[in-house]
Amino acid sequence: MNNLKLVILCLLLVMASGCKKYPNNANGQKIPNGDFEQWNSWPVLINWHTNSCPLCMGPYKQYVVVKDSLAYHGKYAAKFIFNGIYKSWAQNKFAISKHPDLLTGYIYSKVTAGDTAKISIDIYYKKQIVDSGKLYVTSSITNYKEFEIPITNNSLKSDSAEINVTGGEKLNTELTIDYLTLIKK
Repeated sequence: MNNLKLVILCLLLVMASGCKKYPNNANGQKIPNGDFEQWNSWPVLINWHTNSCPLCMGPYKQYVVVKDSLAYHGKYAAKFIFNGIYKSWAQNKFAISKHPDLLTGYIYSKVTAGDTAKISIDIYYKKQIVDSGKLYVTSSITNYKEFEIPITNNSLKSDSAEINVTGGEKLNTELTIDYLTLIKK
């Protein structure tokens, strides 16, 4: 009888530990530099294409995708700022092994009234967009907050994903993101 109680107790513990939202990222797919830890010496974000140019000299600041040490996870996050001329953007396209259901991450923002920043994901199969999801950020978030972007599920097949982040287009708008993960429920 004691062995039965021990087995039941162990099963209950295993089931309870499996009730986490996304247990130990077991259902997650890695996004290349999705935690924004890797920057080159300029500093430009590695694995992402951006319109940021930290070393460029000119009449306006061109360092618009900024290495931010106020991170949710790890040492760094990416901050997207408007320089008064054009909005900041970054794009990361990479292979995936399974069709995700969610893009999750953490953001905080300072959004000027009437402005919008955006995070979007497109899922591809054979170079065609088959599914997508979007998050529009229209208000300020003073502390890091988790976000979830549901991804449509029109196709059973997928081979790559593309994440696009676009900052606002009004002065003083800033969007900071960190710790992106693709989730398959």
